[in-house]
Amino acid sequence: MAKSPVPVHPLIVVFVLLSLLVPTAIRQGNNLSIWLLGTMIIATILTFVWTRLTIRSIAIGRVHTGQARVGQPFSVGYEVQNTTRFQPAFSLWIQELDSKNTWSEQFRNATAWVMEVGPKEQVRTDTIFWPKKRGVAKFDQVRIKTSFPFGLIHASKVIRQPWQVFVHPELHQLRPDVLQSIVSDGPMGQTSMRRGRGGEEFYGIREFQSGDSLGDVAWKASSRREALICIERSRPSPPRLRVILDLTTPTDALQCDEDARTVEEKSISLAASLLAEALRQGHEFALTVL
Repeated sequence: MAKSPVPVHPLIVVFVLLSLLVPTAIRQGNNLSIWLLGTMIIATILTFVWTRLTIRSIAIGRVHTGQARVGQPFSVGYEVQNTTRFQPAFSLWIQELDSKNTWSEQFRNATAWVMEVGPKEQVRTDTIFWPKKRGVAKFDQVRIKTSFPFGLIHASKVIRQPWQVFVHPELHQLRPDVLQSIVSDGPMGQTSMRRGRGGEEFYGIREFQSGDSLGDVAWKASSRREALICIERSRPSPPRLRVILDLTTPTDALQCDEDARTVEEKSISLAASLLAEALRQGHEFALTVL
């Protein structure tokens, strides 16, 4: 089995090289060792000064996009602006902080990256968070940092931007015939699909269905077709569906083989999946949560 390489921080390399060059430059005093030592010191100073000047002129704003749902990618955008007139910014890393917040309970961590922001320029970058739990996620602080050039020393800035995201329950792909098995085909189901029964308006004719009265039968048309034909006196409407989610039983009092909290979450996801399928098929629906 091949071993993956372990990354080494550039600052560790600098310390190792300094420990080798400093004694050589002091003892021997040759030009090469002194030039190498001076170059490393200047590079470290340039990195320190450049990163501080760069991060000081960076402004960032969070862009609220999309809808968060368990099991689906959730995109979060960041608008990064460079307020200085002359100095460009390179290699900016953006990350949400988890200090006294709850977003890490609902999302997996993610990091955004910006390659370059020119003077007086504004760019946008996006990152993908994966929701893992239903509920309200609270964001508070955004940290942006850079270690360009050389990656020796990094400078960062924390910006406070409170934000709440409601993570919706997971939706399961249901078979199309699931709702047909729930919506009754008997008299109750057929009655719920028609409005204004008993009116005098004429909308058409149709075959006799369970629940129709004999007063709606078109006898002449029935005699010609050798089947009962009814007059449609009401405007057809889509089936109605009401989903009742009963959460009155405490979690600790549930009697089930699985974890009680997991069973509750599955029930919530199933109710949401039924409503989503009803919306897709064009049914009227309502939700009651006890």
